[in-house]
Order: sequence, then C-alpha cells, then structure tokens
Amino acid sequence: MPKQTKTITGRASDFKFIREGAFDGKPWKLYSGFVNGEKFSTFDEAYVNCDNKEKIFLYTEKQNGKFLNKTLGQFSLAKDPNIDPFEDEIPVVEEEEKASTSETDVEAEFVNPEEKIMEALKGDDGWLQKIYKKLVEILTVLEK
Repeated sequence: MPKQTKTITGRASDFKFIREGAFDGKPWKLYSGFVNGEKFSTFDEAYVNCDNKEKIFLYTEKQNGKFLNKTLGQFSLAKDPNIDPFEDEIPVVEEEEKASTSETDVEAEFVNPEEKIMEALKGDDGWLQKIYKKLVEILTVLEK
C-alpha cells in the first residue's frame, strides 16, 4: 500500500516521548498519542504541549507488513474546522455565457458533467467539492 495523506478532525491528547535516534546523521525524536481515540505517531514535539483544541490534522498512512503506521504532520499546519479554508481567497469573476440556439448546445445543457462530478464528491463533508471547485477556478485562470 503506498503512502496516503489524509485528514482527521479532533483533539490531540496524551502525546508522550517514545524514542529517539538518527537517520543520515540527522537526529529525530518520536512521540505517540491519540486524536479522537485513534493512535498516531509524530516527529513534532509541539503535540506534547498542544492546546487540546479541536483541529483538522494532516497525517500519512502507510502499511508496513501487518502494521498500519499513522504519522501526524506538523502541529502548526493543523487548521481550525470552523474556518473555511478558502475564505481569504480572491473570488473569480466568471464571464457571462452567450445564448446559443444550436442543437448540440441544447442537448449538452441536459447532461451537465459538473453536476455528476459534484454528486460523486458529496461524501467527505463537502471538502472534496470545495477542492474541486478551487481547482476549476485555478484552471480557468491559467487558461486565460
């Protein structure tokens, strides 16, 4: 199973020092604790003294034989779940579409692929939809 990056919303708690070592001459320290009752490890000491507020944490998941490793990213990258991640973005102004009377355009209106995509992305509390919309906006700007 390849490495996958995921998110979890919850409170980080009970993080404690586990062990230390070195890799390619660089020292590291490993910490272990819980987010929503799920066990995670991390190399970021900030989790030991975290503020225990609810946040959205990034983590990577990798299968090593029989074991599933869940490693949290930096605590400073955790986001507040009550703040829209795209709130500070500049809105994209879309151009008005001109009316068309061709038969192919009329048929295309009844089959809207964007609606099908948005329906498929409904799962994940709307996050996937927001990301998809943002990607479409970026592509629109890049095409111009």
